[in-house]
Amino acid sequence: MDSSSDLGAPDFYQEIVFVKSLARKLNTDVSPSEFQAAVIAYGENNYPVVLFDSYNSMPEFYSAVDSSRYQGGARRMDRALDAASKMMSSREPTSKKTIVLLTGGQNSQKAGLDAIDRSVQRLKQMGANIIIVAFGKKYDVQELLPAVQQEQDIRSVPRASDLVSYLNLIASYITSGPGGKEYKLA
Repeated sequence: MDSSSDLGAPDFYQEIVFVKSLARKLNTDVSPSEFQAAVIAYGENNYPVVLFDSYNSMPEFYSAVDSSRYQGGARRMDRALDAASKMMSSREPTSKKTIVLLTGGQNSQKAGLDAIDRSVQRLKQMGANIIIVAFGKKYDVQELLPAVQQEQDIRSVPRASDLVSYLNLIASYITSGPGGKEYKLA
């Protein structure tokens, strides 16, 4: 979840609502025994909101997501992807893995031009599928393209407040595209 200064707390709250709704939808559409999620919030730094195997029920998962905090700072998608890679490396190597990266803009210039491309290499080696949900008008598709297998893996949403309206389309894309067992919501 993007919690950088560009967004502000209201947009971050919309991401929280979306992440909980997406988890609920995926837990319903995919067998609950096959569904596992972890969540990372990121700005200049990142922190795990929910770790794999850290919750015993969906209400516990929702509570953890609700308690995530808006942090501000520069947007460092590269660091969030690095953190996702570390989390995913502990999972069963043969399991399907999907990363959903929420972003409301461009990566910090401090990260360097190819920071996102470098950060996704390990995830790609693990066979992870990366889907980016980009909302608003401040993101750059060209910057995001190295992270995904195909341009359709970048799902555009007009505003953060529209995220839940796109829930079914995004969930359907996740389940029919990669068809994975483990979902990583970043």
